[in-house]
Amino acid sequence: MNYLTEILEFNNWLDENPSSSSVIVLWYALMHINNKLRWKKSFAVPIQTLELKTGLKKDAIYRARNTLKQNGLIDFRERGANRCTEYEVIPFSERGECVVLNDTARDTPRAHSAAHSAAQSEPYARTLYKQNKTNKKYNKYSARKKFNNFESEKSDYSAIEDKIIDMMLEE
Repeated sequence: MNYLTEILEFNNWLDENPSSSSVIVLWYALMHINNKLRWKKSFAVPIQTLELKTGLKKDAIYRARNTLKQNGLIDFRERGANRCTEYEVIPFSERGECVVLNDTARDTPRAHSAAHSAAQSEPYARTLYKQNKTNKKYNKYSARKKFNNFESEKSDYSAIEDKIIDMMLEE
């Protein structure tokens, strides 16, 4: 499951299906929990955890999860007293809706036929764009130069200066 794609698709879904804030916050909380669990098919979550993550009360969570289930965004199974409810987040790709990743196709309607979805070329439908991370490497000279830009004329920063330079070098 692609976390970013699912969030974008959920936001697009919200454009066509206005929902209450409790539904929205519960979906995001379940996605966050599932992401931390490395995308398990189903996962158990205590109601207290959902209360903490969403700020909702128990009855609001029950209403919100029922709405999410009715809309086909999640599935859940209660496992009896004193046992956590088991949740499954249903990806938009499994719902048969088109996943749009390039800007040229953004003006197309969101609901596509199954034939059109199948006709999409696989490389483009599964492309994942990642931001390149650039690691800044500091040497003692550049770190000292950077520090001197912030140095005040009247203050003595020599003790602090060494600590800041050491901290920058540790990055």
